[in-house]
Amino acid sequence: MWLGAGHPDKALEAFEKEVIGAGELGAVMALHDLGRMVEFEERFAGLYDEDDPNPEGVARVYAWIGNNDKAFEWLDKAVEIHGSRIVGSIDTDYYEIIKSDPRWRALREKHGHYDVPVEDVEIKITLPPGVTID
Repeated sequence: MWLGAGHPDKALEAFEKEVIGAGELGAVMALHDLGRMVEFEERFAGLYDEDDPNPEGVARVYAWIGNNDKAFEWLDKAVEIHGSRIVGSIDTDYYEIIKSDPRWRALREKHGHYDVPVEDVEIKITLPPGVTID
């Protein structure tokens, strides 16, 4: 993922080649990261001018650019439209910036998705008799 790796130029190039609409969200985020704000704003505005807006996609862009309030507002809209199941699919790098916001954990817990820090998970492995790890 070029965008997450800090290469918005390569990400934009790849997203622009996509023939299905999924590339538009990535292109919008790449434009923001490239500082091409006029293009970013025009294309981002187009995401919610559609007859069938993608509230999770809009939330994703707001999260990516660090606008927590708008991201959570649109996540709430996504839950209203698609139900709680959508909350299980949003734990991605696109939301990394807003994961430290207390509303992230509250949203996930409210809809049955619990974030457990890795250090709090205890794993016990029992090997069969005679099996060793070298």
